[in-house]
Amino acid sequence: MENKERYILFAQNETQLPLFFQPWWLDAVSAGMQWDVLLSLSPEGEIQAALPYLTSQKLKMRYASMPAETPFLGVYISKQYQDSIHAQREIVSDLARQLEQTGLSYFSQLFVLQKPVAALFQEQQFKTKERNGYQLYDLSDLNHTLDSFSKGRKKLLQRALTLTTDSEMQAEDFYRFHQDCLLQKKKQMPYSREFLLVIQKKAERAESYTILRIRNAAGNTLAAAFLVWDQQRLYYLLPAVSPTANDTGAEELLIWEAIKLAGKKQLIFDFAMTRKNSSFCKQFAAESYSYFEISKYYKGFFRLINFFRWLGQIGK
Repeated sequence: MENKERYILFAQNETQLPLFFQPWWLDAVSAGMQWDVLLSLSPEGEIQAALPYLTSQKLKMRYASMPAETPFLGVYISKQYQDSIHAQREIVSDLARQLEQTGLSYFSQLFVLQKPVAALFQEQQFKTKERNGYQLYDLSDLNHTLDSFSKGRKKLLQRALTLTTDSEMQAEDFYRFHQDCLLQKKKQMPYSREFLLVIQKKAERAESYTILRIRNAAGNTLAAAFLVWDQQRLYYLLPAVSPTANDTGAEELLIWEAIKLAGKKQLIFDFAMTRKNSSFCKQFAAESYSYFEISKYYKGFFRLINFFRWLGQIGK
């Protein structure tokens, strides 16, 4: 059985497997790319860990990078091995060896790992760069959560009392709204209409998404967010806020409703792809957690190509 087929069967029974590791998610975000997976097996032939990755090609050289609108990927270690640093060292060594054999020119992914596990990748000559994500972990008392918001955010929430929330927005309408919001800010859409519709269709089958919408008394949409979730977290994946909604409290209400939904589902709320700074997230009582960019060049020529590409971006 091929690794990919075996991984698909594994994913069906691994309840802790994060959303972005699910085969259906990898299928959805792989437009223009190909996904595959490396497996680390125990002596008994059981899957100890999995490393799904997506590849593209540049100048006939294959490289692995992050797919669109995916906060993290990396290595998933089965629960029974998550507390053994000895087992994790062997797993990382095994996966590093397998990566070397793939023929990739470059590998780069975002991993949610504990620092000791990230250090194991450093031992294997990978470059690791620590970053911070933001989450609300304990939502058992939503009144306490709301009380922990900053004064400014709570004041704006008061202004939003006349606004309404629903989850009836269609994916097509969300795409057009998001596009319009960015055009008003003279920004480009980071994803295509087709991309969103594929994500929506597959997430709907998995019962793992909703679109929250905030409207004013006239029925105009002020803010909306495409939310997805797994067994542990709800991700604030694609938020869109109209420039006309400044000081209306629409953005604050959108985030608060998303947090309440996470609390109702007994999930962690993760700010995910919002690209907001730490100050913004902390105003909603979010706490930081570490994740890592793990990368390695296998061919020096690819490093040179990326260097000149970086120089070109600086010159713009």
